[in-house]
Amino acid sequence: MNTNEEKIKCLYELLDLVRNNHKSLQFIYSQTFNDNNWESTPHSLDYYELSYYSGKINIRSGDDSFNLGVSCITLFNIYKGMKVNLLSGNYHYLTFRIIKDCLKTDLKQSLDRIASVLERGIPVHNSLSFENIFLELSNEFIMKKPLYEYRISLIMQEIIIYSIRSLELYSSNYDFVTNNKNIGIVNSINTFLNKNYMNKIKLEDFSLSFSLTPRYIDHIYKQLSGSTIVQQLNKIRLEASMRQIIMSNKSMTEIALDSGFDNSSYFCKMFKKAVGMSPATYRSVNSMKL
Repeated sequence: MNTNEEKIKCLYELLDLVRNNHKSLQFIYSQTFNDNNWESTPHSLDYYELSYYSGKINIRSGDDSFNLGVSCITLFNIYKGMKVNLLSGNYHYLTFRIIKDCLKTDLKQSLDRIASVLERGIPVHNSLSFENIFLELSNEFIMKKPLYEYRISLIMQEIIIYSIRSLELYSSNYDFVTNNKNIGIVNSINTFLNKNYMNKIKLEDFSLSFSLTPRYIDHIYKQLSGSTIVQQLNKIRLEASMRQIIMSNKSMTEIALDSGFDNSSYFCKMFKKAVGMSPATYRSVNSMKL
């Protein structure tokens, strides 16, 4: 069995495991970071982490060390000791554990075996879809509405299904060469947005770079990513504002302007629509957890 076939098999097993044992899983935390390295000592935490990395990372798992490329899904067994260095991009994660009453079952053995394969990463396409799914997952954890744990398990299954589809497409020798130029355009735009989101950005800026009309560039971007450039820019700005709300004492007006929004009123409207609560409530909810 080759590596991709083994990963696909483990993903199907993980899908069945989450679907049939969601009441045996306890969800610890979910968050997004764009500049963070972390390390766990062996046997310090009996946690697992389902993650999406948009950039490159270096991983040390036990005595093994390896690098993963851009855009991949991983499942880590933190209990055996992990060290992750984020080299570029950002990462989204969900930390969970098996409840104590189920630790002696085959569930832990199955998760350990699956994680030993999936820690090597699953290359995924349509990165914006994965980022949006993980953002929804984080919102569910923060809001904790009725049945939020069941909803998180459903989102986990959605992530696994997308990963299976992406890996099967990758393994089928699909001709990505014909799309290389457009993929390069999308990647260049994403890099530009992540570096310059705090500034005024217009579609015409990309038109000059690629010698294409703004409308056609936006068409290419949406076709490959599932979102328009403006939608992705707002998402990046909102994620930047979420980090500032938690990590700083700045006013909402300062955060709005620092994140690239023209005014605090529009920022608050966009924030509540995306997150489900006002920026002030988001700060209050998260400050109680720090």
